Amino acid sequence: MNMLTILATFCFLIAAVNCRVLKQEDALEKCSKENSIDRELAQKIISHQAHATTPNEKCLIACYLKVKRYLLNHQIDWVAIYKSHAARITDETEKEKVKAIFEECEANSYENKDDCQIAYDAYECKKL
Repeated sequence: MNMLTILATFCFLIAAVNCRVLKQEDALEKCSKENSIDRELAQKIISHQAHATTPNEKCLIACYLKVKRYLLNHQIDWVAIYKSHAARITDETEKEKVKAIFEECEANSYENKDDCQIAYDAYECKKL
């Protein structure tokens, strides 16, 4: 492999990583504005450092999950959420614990609820 190919590959990888980070930041920015929530509070809610208590905060979670494509057609994509979390966990025992929690959450009923409540219920279950 020549040096130009290596450099091009390296630049592509950096761009791909940066795009992923920007997507998360863009989702947070969009959803915090859409739901009239301070950006810092929105970050805390999404990262489980603050509790969602108002309808707007619950809808913030729904918006974020939709932008990340974890909430589609009134259904949570638990497999995609698990993969996202598992990618950051190195301990196999911890991965299995997280998988068990997500499987339990997936078994819950999310029928006859709007997207904000579906997202909030999933968010609360996932915290357990």
